[in-house]
Amino acid sequence: MPIIESNDLLSIIVGSLNQEANEIFNSANEYSTTSTSYGSGSNIARQPFGYLVDNEGNIELPLIGKIRVEGLKMQVAADTIRRRLQGVP
Repeated sequence: MPIIESNDLLSIIVGSLNQEANEIFNSANEYSTTSTSYGSGSNIARQPFGYLVDNEGNIELPLIGKIRVEGLKMQVAADTIRRRLQGVP
């Protein structure tokens, strides 16, 4: 099972009965469309968003703040995030 490292881009999907709350957390996982133009051609690319693990090994979630995830297996990180989310009103 992979270990999370700095500069990893994590897709984190939060599900609850409150759709508005879900959107706060899940908007970081949407794609943005970028367009570049070189000479006569153009290139349209979809760039994924997500939660970037910073150089200190943390991600920052809305309403929760920083969570250290570097060095954790994916399931351990998911459990850690889930526990922190349960404390959000």
